[in-house]
Amino acid sequence: MDMGDAIQNAAFDCVFVMFYNNPTCSASGGIEAVNFDEWHNNLQDTASKDTKLFLGLVAPGAANDPYSLRPKDLKEFINEFKGHAGFGGSWCTMLRMRRRGPNTMAARIRSRFASVLATGNTCGLQVNL
Repeated sequence: MDMGDAIQNAAFDCVFVMFYNNPTCSASGGIEAVNFDEWHNNLQDTASKDTKLFLGLVAPGAANDPYSLRPKDLKEFINEFKGHAGFGGSWCTMLRMRRRGPNTMAARIRSRFASVLATGNTCGLQVNL
């Protein structure tokens, strides 16, 4: 099934968009490469016009991933889009980060995301990649 048909004909609360696995709209190409506004504008004449879009990114430090963002880019991306009427939040993929615990890279990234979403600033953690 084409997701375009589903989005046009059913009212979605939120849509999680991967802005990382396509060179033409990857966040790794900078804010101008992300077609967030295009997604939002295309929803306006659909049953999903009030949906919130979630900005999907690749976690900083994802080994050997050309779409991985640097930690300092996280603040820039979230602050750019969080005031947008269609912004619902952000998420990141951490497929290569399997360890769990308070001092792992995944835990530090979760903390950084939470801080940026809550305050607009990074939480001061130094992430050494």
